[in-house]
Amino acid sequence: MSAHRHEATDWDDARRRAADAVAVGPVVEVPLLAARGAVLAGSVAATRPLPHYDSSAMDGWAVRGAGPWRLADGVATGIVTGGVVPDWCDAVVPTEQGVVSDGVLSSSAVLPHGRHVRRAGDEAPAGTLLVGAGTRLTPAHLALLAVAGVDRVDVRRPCLVDLLLTGDEIDTEGAPVAGRVRDAFTPLLPPFVEGVGGAVGDIDRLGDDDHAIAARLSAGTAPIRLTTGGTGRSRADSVRRALTLVGATVLVDGVDMRPGHPTMLAVLPGGALVIALPGNPLAALLAASGFPG
Repeated sequence: MSAHRHEATDWDDARRRAADAVAVGPVVEVPLLAARGAVLAGSVAATRPLPHYDSSAMDGWAVRGAGPWRLADGVATGIVTGGVVPDWCDAVVPTEQGVVSDGVLSSSAVLPHGRHVRRAGDEAPAGTLLVGAGTRLTPAHLALLAVAGVDRVDVRRPCLVDLLLTGDEIDTEGAPVAGRVRDAFTPLLPPFVEGVGGAVGDIDRLGDDDHAIAARLSAGTAPIRLTTGGTGRSRADSVRRALTLVGATVLVDGVDMRPGHPTMLAVLPGGALVIALPGNPLAALLAASGFPG
């Protein structure tokens, strides 16, 4: 295990090193509804104005000129929220502000030109950037793109992450006795990885065996291998020694944060990134939150 440096690394520097070590995933085109949580590969701009037509902002009547108005096409006609505003319309009289008697609409409302009319492009003219490249797509992003008429988007294929959960003292069910602890990583890490845009590969549970951990690190095919525990400097910390056995290059040996200090980043001879998290679940979660998905 060749050392880049062993002193605690600044949080921002650790994040930069992790990002630099992760290969960017290939671009794939997916249906919009399948893109939630994915990273957008290229920026998307509006191809037409939003909204794309003049529409009414209220239920009521589209009117021309000053009132009172005779209910007739070209003078005053009923309209609903979102309805297409006629070319001759100057304003919309809301239902609650108008009175109809004998086919004549009256209103005391002040109606400047364009009142209660949503003009085409009010929200975004054509060419407006809607979602930038590198954005992790949320339901709100998908809704905006749908309104803009987008059906498919280019996203980065999620990076595959293998999980190697280490420790001789871990119980996977029931209430642990003194000296044992319940597994918190199996329910914690898979949804976390998926939540930051990754894809979970193999999940393996290993004891505190240097050679078994080294063999598993070497045998994996995922570009990221995430381990838990064993990053301290005691005789029980097998992950650190396993990294030495496989000839890994250490990028980060401790992060300047509490909790989460004994976090390591290393690159295996084949190029895979190892994110070695502390064995404490809270410390591991805080440390992992800074690294790329």
